[in-house]
Amino acid sequence: MDKNIEYESICKEIMGCSKCDLGCDMLDGFNPRVPGKGNLDSKIIFMAEGPGKTETEKCCPLVPPGLSGKKYEEVLKYLGLTRDKVYTTNSIHCRPPSNRDPLPWESLKCFDYVKRELALVNPEIIVTFGRFSANTFLKDFKITRDHGKIRQSENFNIKIFPLFHPAYVAAYAPKIKREEFKQDVVNLKQILKESNILI
Repeated sequence: MDKNIEYESICKEIMGCSKCDLGCDMLDGFNPRVPGKGNLDSKIIFMAEGPGKTETEKCCPLVPPGLSGKKYEEVLKYLGLTRDKVYTTNSIHCRPPSNRDPLPWESLKCFDYVKRELALVNPEIIVTFGRFSANTFLKDFKITRDHGKIRQSENFNIKIFPLFHPAYVAAYAPKIKREEFKQDVVNLKQILKESNILI
């Protein structure tokens, strides 16, 4: 399989998708659809919940100057990584109106794209941002209880490392949660080093 050809096929399908209502309306004048981007041979995928306004403007997941994008790039910098070294995506590929939480049926409709991205990149670990992206892979998951703990996804046989959502940390989280997020990222760096994902 030529990875680039398959990737272009996935992107084309996402950009024309109408499986649910999210892809049917232009929000703030921009296409709500945002495919994943990055290194197709990466050992790590970073996955947030869904695109925000900045992401639809740039057609790129977790991109500055949005709050999530700024915090994400801080995390990458601490880990010694850059966007071209990792693959970045969302658990749903269209922006929900007013940045509301994705509905379960919307996530289900988008799940085929997520599975195809995972099969294409074949990472060793997925770092999830927020509870919705983690719930894609983990049963009996609560972000307040399980963040910062390495878990094994039974359905996908892959390691999952859940973090608080960067937008929450940047704008809404109390100090104690911001400190927990920082410590989780420190722990993540150690896990990646022990797994030889960070050299």
